[in-house]
Amino acid sequence: MTTESNAGTRSATSSIEIDATPEQVWEMVATGEGMERWFPIEARVTPGEGGEIWFSWGKGVMEGAAKIVAWEPPRRLVGEWGGMHDEYLIEGSGGRTTLTVTSSGFGEGAEWDEMLDSVSTGWMFELRGLKHAMETHPGETRTVVRSVWRGAPDREALASIVHDSGLAPGTDLRSARVGDEVTLRLVHRRLL
Repeated sequence: MTTESNAGTRSATSSIEIDATPEQVWEMVATGEGMERWFPIEARVTPGEGGEIWFSWGKGVMEGAAKIVAWEPPRRLVGEWGGMHDEYLIEGSGGRTTLTVTSSGFGEGAEWDEMLDSVSTGWMFELRGLKHAMETHPGETRTVVRSVWRGAPDREALASIVHDSGLAPGTDLRSARVGDEVTLRLVHRRLL
């Protein structure tokens, strides 16, 4: 992830290399069905410049729409929402493709820092999910599991709750790192 400053605004850029063709990656970022395999819970795309990308993580959680301002299959897609832009740049050959996502339009002031950090971290997480979906589960749909945490959890608190509920028995999540394998056993437990 990199951040840049340009003419009073900042941007965040994240890239990932995927074992897939540019056309396959395009399908994942430029169609509702593809996006639902790695990004929002629901998505619809009206293709072409002037079209729209609508996405939702659940009613009342986060919903929005971006106007498509650049549509260049299978190379480049740019969506604009509220003065911000997300650009998807797809480059590859020989079955290997690099997807670079740049979110731009963040102000220079400190009041933008948290949002810039959240978007930067979010794209790194989401792009790993895209890579996983394409390389490990090609063509499969996904099941989204969501939990809601009230308050501000710290890593130690989250690890103890996950362990105590049986989600990761025998796994010390406090020392887990990106790429570590973790076995999850889902249990149904009704909390107040």
